[in-house]
Amino acid sequence: MQKILLRSLIAVTALWFSFYKSEIHNRSSNKFQSEGMEAEEGGYLKWENIRLADPVTGKVPERVRAMELAYSATLPGNQNFRGSNFVNRGPWNVGGR
Repeated sequence: MQKILLRSLIAVTALWFSFYKSEIHNRSSNKFQSEGMEAEEGGYLKWENIRLADPVTGKVPERVRAMELAYSATLPGNQNFRGSNFVNRGPWNVGGR
């Protein structure tokens, strides 16, 4: 009876120690994460909203995609540059081993 009790106590202690050790490892692995780098639900969407928002109003303008397309229509089209006088000058000493 004492042998069974001793073996049970050793097994419970071993299980507790392995769980405790894994918790310490999980906590210490997060210490290298920089301040402010915590994963946050919807963090990417918040960042995207801040990036696209108008600095004056703080909101994304209505029909922003239509404005993008209107602006892209004013840019020069696909031009053929074969008639240009560009001469490739190097570097010549770039190579592998």
